Amino acid sequence: MDQYSTKPLLVQKVLGCLIGGAVGDAMGAPPEGKNPEEIRTRYGWITDFVEPWDGPSPLGKGDGRYTDDSHMVQILSRIYLDVNDHLDVYRFAEIVPPIADHRAMCRNGAVTCSCSTASFTPKSGSTSAAAR
Repeated sequence: MDQYSTKPLLVQKVLGCLIGGAVGDAMGAPPEGKNPEEIRTRYGWITDFVEPWDGPSPLGKGDGRYTDDSHMVQILSRIYLDVNDHLDVYRFAEIVPPIADHRAMCRNGAVTCSCSTASFTPKSGSTSAAAR
């Protein structure tokens, strides 16, 4: 029995949606914006992770890397769990830019951190790690 099968059914379904979305994002990212004929010529049928369209890249779309779309889903999921309330556009604007900016700086080496220290303060006033 794995760590997920012991969780409630709704949690298993949500995890499945999140993981499935990230896998689909990673599989569809390399040919994004290309027409079907170009995709068939380059990759044939895509049934697994493929290399980036323009060749090897440490940052490009491909090789199983998901995109900013999945990253945003991760951020929003964490925020909803931490806030545990409705999140309107104004609250979103207060919370997300500092998290996204912090993670971008860490990724580019501008700051030293583990990214588990990025936090925000929900309406309740408690501090939560939002960008793990």
